[in-house]
Amino acid sequence: MEYSILPAIVIVGYKRTDSIFRLYQSIVNARYPSEDIHIVVSLDQSENTDEIIDRIQSLDWKHGDLEFRVNNPGLGLKEHILQCGSYSSEYGAVIILEDDLLVSPNYYVYACEALNKYADSDDIAGISLYSHSWSGYSQSHFIPQNNGFDTYFGQFSITWGPCWTAKQWSCFIKWYDEHTLLSEENLDLPRKIDSWGDNSWGRYFAKYIVSEGKYYVIPYVSHLTNFSETGEHCKQSNAVFQVQLENFIESKNYVFPDFKQGIKYDMFFERVPDESMCIAGIDGREICFDLNGIRRTNMGKKYVLTMEKLKGFKTLCSYGILMRPIENNVIYGCPGNDIFLYELPEEKVFLSHKRNLHRAVYEMYGADWRTTLSYTIIRIIQLINYVIRER
Repeated sequence: MEYSILPAIVIVGYKRTDSIFRLYQSIVNARYPSEDIHIVVSLDQSENTDEIIDRIQSLDWKHGDLEFRVNNPGLGLKEHILQCGSYSSEYGAVIILEDDLLVSPNYYVYACEALNKYADSDDIAGISLYSHSWSGYSQSHFIPQNNGFDTYFGQFSITWGPCWTAKQWSCFIKWYDEHTLLSEENLDLPRKIDSWGDNSWGRYFAKYIVSEGKYYVIPYVSHLTNFSETGEHCKQSNAVFQVQLENFIESKNYVFPDFKQGIKYDMFFERVPDESMCIAGIDGREICFDLNGIRRTNMGKKYVLTMEKLKGFKTLCSYGILMRPIENNVIYGCPGNDIFLYELPEEKVFLSHKRNLHRAVYEMYGADWRTTLSYTIIRIIQLINYVIRER
């Protein structure tokens, strides 16, 4: 199949030699629809730069040109990503891959098909290769509802494996040039994003997506996974963001929804109700979903769904917490007293949250008390060791 858009592959690295070589191996071993695909290996200068170049050159790239661009002095991650995003104007589109990632065999075919489907959509901020199964904002599992397509739409920050056309990137840069400082608190973003600071390009992109009402196109089955290895911006490696990779034996034709057809989730990993969703006789679009307990205000909505017991507000309905995804407990009217639907006053209500035992049990997937206690002890020891090392 021929595609009108063939994105350049941009590998972003600094000095993690083994990591970037592992990523490059997965890229070389993937499937490609053309022999005219450009790879740019963009490196911030380090003592490992020459070794990285030598190791990458030891594997042949047979599907186009391979180019190295070295920043000396280094730019730092934010400016480095901004520079790499600008390559979209040079190549028409780019796939940005940081060095601790690994791609699936069909990642490039998926990206091409998604780009050719959504390149002209003003609702789309970019294409994601990564698919979340964990929300780092709420420290909870994330399962998106599937309605038969290969992708859904999400606002949450995708800093691993974004794919942008020149038009999508230029829309962001135009906004970014007008918002070069985000030092104020952003109530429309999760608190953890505020902590990223102004040196995080991801914080700017998250704010851009929300303020402009845009979404990423996200696969239900991920086309890359993240090793989260120790580096300049990761102090302790972990497997939290490792996800299942799509691994079809052959290429497939992906089925993409039109924007109105797709399931949508907002920046807080909360379901975005469409016109067909009715909860307890109320239009779902009038309800603020706060099932993950991290939203900061009710967004001016008249109603809120939350696991918090709010004093002084009228409770309209309550639901149990048994089904997955979590919003299905409400959609299917699961009986219980874990999730509450409240009617709110018209003015903005600021929400505060506490640890919820029922949600914790729901997240543990049946782990017994011995396993939970052992895990807690191990994590405490790891935290103590980490604090000692950092001193």
